[in-house]
Amino acid sequence: MKKILLVSICFLLLFTGVVYANDINKITLNGKPMNFSTDPIIENGTTLVPMRTIFEALGATVEWKSEDKSVYAVKDDINVWLQQDNPIAKINDQEFTLAVAPKVVNGTTLVPIRFITETFGGKVYWNGDSKKIIIITITTPEMVALEEILEDMEEDLKLAEECYNKASEFEKTYERVKKLHEAGAVSSEQMEEVEQMILDIRKGKEHIELLRKQYYNHLEYIEITAAQMDLMN
Repeated sequence: MKKILLVSICFLLLFTGVVYANDINKITLNGKPMNFSTDPIIENGTTLVPMRTIFEALGATVEWKSEDKSVYAVKDDINVWLQQDNPIAKINDQEFTLAVAPKVVNGTTLVPIRFITETFGGKVYWNGDSKKIIIITITTPEMVALEEILEDMEEDLKLAEECYNKASEFEKTYERVKKLHEAGAVSSEQMEEVEQMILDIRKGKEHIELLRKQYYNHLEYIEITAAQMDLMN
């Protein structure tokens, strides 16, 4: 019912999109701030962090091979192979192409944080409000339920964005319709209908901002809950 309602009011929604900023204030793992010897970098939308720090934080054993500048990490039944400046990675000998290859910055090898985290079963979220990357590795039923709610909220935001992209095309024609009205080609009644539709689209911005705020608030709640669960273990 919720999705049907969203579709029905699709063209009344305004969404400017969740902006993934290039500056990162903090990276946390289950609510605890992570410290890195070298600052994370962002390249083509991919965040890279120091190799050993992220692997060990996720509970993996790391082996660096200087002869071919590769890294081999193992946790339980998952093994990962990466190589400096090579976009090909291997998970249990299966090849995957990375958006950005591992690289050396200030003598430290950096690797894609999302790829590594998700390979070992974690989740990575971006809080655009606090400019924070949030990593969650706890998989209790309560945490899974909270993350499913977050996924539904994210889906609603994406749907609203798609709707706005279509509605905004209509908004662009407003000035042209206004000129037609002034020339007598569009009646006053038709012009009032157009202006009301424009107002409805613009009012939708407040609703979308509320959805976005609720999304970030729920993400913060997940982070706090994860920190509490981590302390109890």
